[in-house]
Amino acid sequence: PVSRGYRWVLPSMVRRGVKNFFHNLLFPLRFANNALQLKAKNAGEELLRFSINSTIGILGLWDPAKDLFGFESHEEDFGQTLGVRGIEPGPYLILPILGPTSTRDLGGKVGDWVVDPVGLYLIREDYEDLLLAANITKALDTRVELDGVIEGTRKNSLDPYAIMRTMYL
Repeated sequence: PVSRGYRWVLPSMVRRGVKNFFHNLLFPLRFANNALQLKAKNAGEELLRFSINSTIGILGLWDPAKDLFGFESHEEDFGQTLGVRGIEPGPYLILPILGPTSTRDLGGKVGDWVVDPVGLYLIREDYEDLLLAANITKALDTRVELDGVIEGTRKNSLDPYAIMRTMYL
C-alpha cells in the first residue's frame, strides 16, 4: 500500500529523477565491482556515465549519458563479483525488509553496504535520520519498479514462491 501511495503522490518524472539520483550515487559500487570482475571497458563506461550525469545531468537527476551518448549502465554488485570468483550461490532466502536473496548475495550486500557512499557519509556524520529516509526512499522506488512483476506473478501463478525463486536465481 505504501508503494501505491508513493506512486500516486509523485509523478513519474519525479520518481524517475529520484531513481536516477540514487543510481548515480551508487557509481562507486558499480565501478568497483566491474573493476574487480576485470571488466575494464564497463568500469570505464561507468566512470564516463558518472561524470556526465553528475554534471550535465544535474547531480544525476537526469541520465544524459544514456539518453544523449548511449552509455548503458553495467549493473554489477559484490554478490556477482563473488560468483565470478567461484563462490556458489547457496540457498535461496526471503528476508524481512531485504527481500529475496541467496547466502552469496547476502554477503555481497554486506560488501556493497561497506562502500555505499550514501551510508558511509551519513553514518560518519551522525545523520541516521537522513540515512533512514534515503534507504526508505530507495526501497519504495525499487518496490514501485517491481510492482507489476510481483503482482503479475501473484495473480498468474499457482506457486508464486517457486516462480519468484526461479526468477531470482
